[in-house]
Amino acid sequence: MPHDTLLVSGLALMSSLPNTVNAKIEDLGWLQGSWSCPQFGGTFEEHWLPSSGGTMQGCGKLIVAGKTEFMEYMSIEPSEGGLTMWMLLGPPSKGEKEGVPFQLTSLTGRKAIFENPKNEFPSKMTYQLLPSGSVDCVIEGMQKGKDAIEKFPFKPMK
Repeated sequence: MPHDTLLVSGLALMSSLPNTVNAKIEDLGWLQGSWSCPQFGGTFEEHWLPSSGGTMQGCGKLIVAGKTEFMEYMSIEPSEGGLTMWMLLGPPSKGEKEGVPFQLTSLTGRKAIFENPKNEFPSKMTYQLLPSGSVDCVIEGMQKGKDAIEKFPFKPMK
């Protein structure tokens, strides 16, 4: 099941990671689109709007047996350290939420790595556009004191 440990904050992130990536939001345009994959006993969807105004917005949800079981909201925005992805778990209408920042630490062609070493899980998220036109998303970090990894082999939605 998706993890609420993302809420372990990382506001000190901007000063903890070096600004090693000189990228513009348009460099992540390949992420735009609607993606889905089997996950957690259902289907996980992720939707990214086109970049505009220097930002990108995305959202995701897990659907199990016809019911939404989990939601997330993302934005990629310019920051002092370059580009930062902000993650917000759960529906904004239910309780106070706080976004967690993940700084873009690597952008090589169509592979982007976002990191927040102060966040337990995930602490690293990798998105990669494959030659097949699919997008792999891999999230990594620590869960219960052990290394953990989850893979989302997204295919384009029709």
